[in-house]
Amino acid sequence: MAKMLANRMKPLMEDVISESQSAFIPDRLITDNILLAAEVGHFLNRKQCGVGGWSALKLDMAKAYDCVEWSFLRKMMLALGFHGGWVELIMKCVTSVSYNIQANVEEANEIKRCLSVYEDLSGQAVNYHKSSICYSRNTSSVDRNNVAQILGVTQAPNFGKQRIGSWNKKLLSQAGKEILLKTVAQSMPTFSMSVFLLPISVCTTVERTMNRYWWDSGTDRRIHWKAWDKLCVPKKYGGLGFKDLCAFNLAMLGKQAWRMLTKPESLVARVYKARYFPKGTFFDAQMGNNPSFYWRSIMAAKSIVCGGVRRRIGNRETTLIWTYPWLQDENDPMIQTEMPVQLQEARVAGLIDQQTGTWDPSILTDLFQPDDVANIMRIPISPDYDDAWYWHGDPRDSDGMLYATAILYNIWRARNLAVWEATLPRPETVLKAAAAAKLAWTRAHPLPMTRAAQLLPEPALLQEDAELHGSEAYAAEPSHGLPMRICRVDGGFMQETSRAAVGAVLLDTDGGYVSAYTAPLRNCSSPLMAEALACKEALSWLKDRGEQNVEIYTDCLTLHHYLTTPTVGLRTYLGYAIDSCRRIASLFQSCSFCFSPRLDNYLAHALATTAYQQSVPMYWDLLPPDIISAYF
Repeated sequence: MAKMLANRMKPLMEDVISESQSAFIPDRLITDNILLAAEVGHFLNRKQCGVGGWSALKLDMAKAYDCVEWSFLRKMMLALGFHGGWVELIMKCVTSVSYNIQANVEEANEIKRCLSVYEDLSGQAVNYHKSSICYSRNTSSVDRNNVAQILGVTQAPNFGKQRIGSWNKKLLSQAGKEILLKTVAQSMPTFSMSVFLLPISVCTTVERTMNRYWWDSGTDRRIHWKAWDKLCVPKKYGGLGFKDLCAFNLAMLGKQAWRMLTKPESLVARVYKARYFPKGTFFDAQMGNNPSFYWRSIMAAKSIVCGGVRRRIGNRETTLIWTYPWLQDENDPMIQTEMPVQLQEARVAGLIDQQTGTWDPSILTDLFQPDDVANIMRIPISPDYDDAWYWHGDPRDSDGMLYATAILYNIWRARNLAVWEATLPRPETVLKAAAAAKLAWTRAHPLPMTRAAQLLPEPALLQEDAELHGSEAYAAEPSHGLPMRICRVDGGFMQETSRAAVGAVLLDTDGGYVSAYTAPLRNCSSPLMAEALACKEALSWLKDRGEQNVEIYTDCLTLHHYLTTPTVGLRTYLGYAIDSCRRIASLFQSCSFCFSPRLDNYLAHALATTAYQQSVPMYWDLLPPDIISAYF
């Protein structure tokens, strides 16, 4: 029951919980508040001049979960607009917060009064013994003592430092040592590495300690047969998978840099933007004057993050032509044409024909080299989206990974046959066995949207399946008198020429032929992009035909996952195609996406292979095309 309520409540949390609460909310990190507090501390340390002093008050709530007044929570949740039934079932967490205040007696008295009112209304109590206050350097000692005495808290030189305790050696096996090193020694500095750039000497010292523990036994010192960098190689490449702490430190800091780049609306990004890059984005940020150590740490990972990002063009209003990497070029995403001085701040929006809403060929040919013009013309126009950053490279095809796993498994079996039975299967036999194993696994583990009975176009297989189950292989109830249709779709992509095509065949529930469609696809940069655009074009074709109840079968498991998981959002150009598929699918009375093994999707695949050389779409409404006519 609690899990169900939490899942129902989760989408609302971002609007209900204040942005200063950075933990337990999707797309928020607990380290955000660490960075904010650290930057406030840096400001207090720098504040040495001026008449007015500043302070930061750290409060600790005494038994926060045991002293909550239900009447306070009930009225608060009702004021937020929740139904009364929710008020009795859900407990709201209360966390510690910090406030920046000017240090003087009058405001200290006011804060003390506000805290007393809060305690009376909520039933919570501030633990003043654990609370503390720290001041900027220009605060006088008299003001420090008076404010601390009024608030009833102790004075602290800073926000506090955390000690990392040492761990003792254990007489364990090598496997036990590996688990201890990975779960304890390498996990302890995770939070520190998320906000601080540790000195190389510190990382080296920790790695040497772990290396000694790994090779030694008790008090006996043994030979280190492998260097630590060899042990840090991933297991799949022959190492033991230990972390290179310097690289791990940069990776954790890169996560903070990525959030500042892709989530500029977050509280921590706005604070750092106001301090270090008020007139630009994180991509344009520089170290600046008198930066905090936390900002210098994040900037250490900036080149790694910004070196792998690309700019997705949407409305084109915020992308600089010569500054940002926005071309779909594997080698260099930057414009290669020399930049005219007067166009230094020019935006991509200036390259668009305002009447047609497409790229203006005359402007492109006047400004850029032919290679740049060709790369620009490949970029799709999507004015309904904002320009955004994304990480270069499409997600991996999980179906291909499954096939690779099946191949490796059957190679291992072939090795066992050669060793123990002196029989070595031929490579063709191993590949066939791998394909059969993959197909069997897929059918034994259907995805939620996949029907238990696979719909095959051959009548003989339909009849065989019907006899096996004692009923019809597939029976769909028509909605509002309109028949259910089955559409098998496939996208083809030729890596050498970057040509792409779509093939789709429309069937009735008995596997009978209804129609077919093929067309070339443009602006494709990967096989997954071709699959997504093929699905989009097939949906548009079905909608134009007047179909209302359809099931779309695709053999791309990754595409199926994106289409059937509404919470998945993609920042790449693939996201445009996925969003278009969802939008068109919502126009049907009934539309579902199902996964079909590639061996069962051969009709659509055959149609797609014939469309590479086409210049216009082709339709077959009465008779099937010759390439698939033998199956009907």
